[in-house]
Amino acid sequence: MSEQILNKILEKLESLESEVKEIKAHTIEIPYIRQAVLETNEAVKRLEVAQRKTESELNNHSYSIDILNREQLYLKTEIEKLKNR
Repeated sequence: MSEQILNKILEKLESLESEVKEIKAHTIEIPYIRQAVLETNEAVKRLEVAQRKTESELNNHSYSIDILNREQLYLKTEIEKLKNR
């Protein structure tokens, strides 16, 4: 083989070596990214549970307020009936 071909092969190998090093540098971060994703997922799950609980409580409060409003309306009606006697 000529020296020119060997130099091109050497350059290509050096280029590949550089790319491999860059890939290795990026893959080092994968476990940290995975851990961050898992922690974020757990936090989202906790927030979803809290949100469902809050929605349930709001529905209960809304129902209670509706009952109180009906009772108030009934009492107001009864008071008006008594006044009109």
